[in-house]
Amino acid sequence: MKLKILGVVTVVLLVIALVGGLLTRREEAVPEGMVGQPLLQGQHVGGAAEIRIDDGKSPVTLKATTDGWVVVEQYDFSANTAMINRLLLRMTEKTVGRFITSDPKVYAQLGLLTTAENHDSAQEKITGIEFTVLDDTQHELYRVVLGNEREAPQPGMRAAGMYVRFPGEDAAYLIASLLRVNVKPRDWLDPVLIDFDEKIELQRFRIARAGKKPYTIEREDAEAKWKMAGDENRNLADRASREAARGLGDLVMVNVADPELSQADMGRDKVAVVEMTLFDQRNYTLTVGEEVGLEEYRYVTVSASVDPDLEDETVRKEVEAFNKKFEGRVFGIYDWAVERFIVDQDHFDPKS
Repeated sequence: MKLKILGVVTVVLLVIALVGGLLTRREEAVPEGMVGQPLLQGQHVGGAAEIRIDDGKSPVTLKATTDGWVVVEQYDFSANTAMINRLLLRMTEKTVGRFITSDPKVYAQLGLLTTAENHDSAQEKITGIEFTVLDDTQHELYRVVLGNEREAPQPGMRAAGMYVRFPGEDAAYLIASLLRVNVKPRDWLDPVLIDFDEKIELQRFRIARAGKKPYTIEREDAEAKWKMAGDENRNLADRASREAARGLGDLVMVNVADPELSQADMGRDKVAVVEMTLFDQRNYTLTVGEEVGLEEYRYVTVSASVDPDLEDETVRKEVEAFNKKFEGRVFGIYDWAVERFIVDQDHFDPKS
């Protein structure tokens, strides 16, 4: 499966691989092994349909679909494609450095065992991060184990590289700099809930909570001050208004809720409703549950609509795509993020 989302990055990777090969001097090469080669070469990702990242604790599976990459462990929700491409590019930019050892007994000390090879679960540092690329037939295109950092030569200095190993080859190597790879499935999500710039696009927002009187804050244009709807003469604290609007614009998800969870499990027996309208006539509705769990999540849903009289087909299609992506999903966000905009009405009064 070769997706359009990989087209540009594949061309770049192939060019990098070719140039890297031309620039490698013969005197730096060794008769065998991967020394002097890119950690990842372009041909390894041209047919990529699946990427697996396994540190022995929380496996990550990124799968390519016709709509883009998804995170399997997050109930097939959209992955952060830009993050995937950045990691692949960084891997092509790193060169396999010097040969370290071919003694399998040393692999554990370097953190280069795979999960299957580590028979002592209490010894976490001996297991590396296994990074695997598969095609759409589940054929393995590429696999590498990223091990421990090499200790800095002196205290206070940066780590002097990272150990790597290609399973199937009896050798461990060193790359000159560290490669950071996220190992939690939720870290690979496309985290943005509603993508807009509140400074110039948000026209109004309405907050409705159980047992509280709902209120709406609005403005005439992007340069105007925020006003309380129905009470135009009431002065609002400019900073509080801007902070609430910014909280809506900055909102990101932490995870995707398990579809098997009940409304009570997610604290959604009672929900607050936040309605937003942009100047281009897009409307968004956010329903927010109560705080639950040790990580203090609020579970939310989000949907979009447009004014019936809107003639802009581009906006209509974007709203349809938005609802297709988010419909039927519930997302966890942090409580502190919600507290930026779900506040009592008097929060917007100027302080005396």
